Amino acid sequence: MYRRPRLPLPLVAGAIVIGVMSGSFIFAPALSDYWAHQPLQPPSSSEVAAPPSAPASAPSSPSSPSLNPKP
Repeated sequence: MYRRPRLPLPLVAGAIVIGVMSGSFIFAPALSDYWAHQPLQPPSSSEVAAPPSAPASAPSSPSSPSLNPKP
């Protein structure tokens, strides 16, 4: 009965461009300062996950009786 109004594609594309440009102008100095102070280290061996030897089973719920035994 009623026609739902749609946003025209050029309007959406323009809003995206304006949002990305304004975000880069607002946050670029803070981000460049942040990354300038971060130490550039390769990930340690403990941070790199080893490939699993067996497929992982699906996680069970925390209320499972086998996971929460009552004393």
